Amino acid sequence: MPRILVAQAKQGRTLTHDTIYKPSVEKTPEMERAVSKAMALIEATTDYFENVDGLIQRLISPSRKLTEELGFLYREKVGVAAELTKAESLLVDAYGSEDPNLVSQVRALLDSKTYVAERIAERSKTKILFRQPSILLVYKAVFDGARRAVGLASHSERACASLF
Repeated sequence: MPRILVAQAKQGRTLTHDTIYKPSVEKTPEMERAVSKAMALIEATTDYFENVDGLIQRLISPSRKLTEELGFLYREKVGVAAELTKAESLLVDAYGSEDPNLVSQVRALLDSKTYVAERIAERSKTKILFRQPSILLVYKAVFDGARRAVGLASHSERACASLF
């Protein structure tokens, strides 16, 4: 919940507590109504934010699942755990797809070209991009066609060439 709502909720609880339990403050029906309206607004706002969060989570769920599956494959083939950064979501957006066979195609690539995992492991020591599980998708795209791989994202051909 946003900070301002938390602060407002605390103020509402304090006001309610002060008026109900402290005899020095006499509550009035007008105060009770105002506090009730404020608390209802906070509750409704919380519901709206939770609804928006649910919609967002539903939209990014496939990308998260893909990242998770690639992470397991990365650890298995490269030999170290991936380190996720913001670059991960950018790469998944650029090179991922909804193809249910995508991870198995990446696995087949790594099985047939074992040097790819070795190169990733070597480069991951100095380059954060190579620590992202989605780097596996970039390699797949390059093997599917270097021009296509460049077209999928805003990388230059020289950047794609540096993968090898």
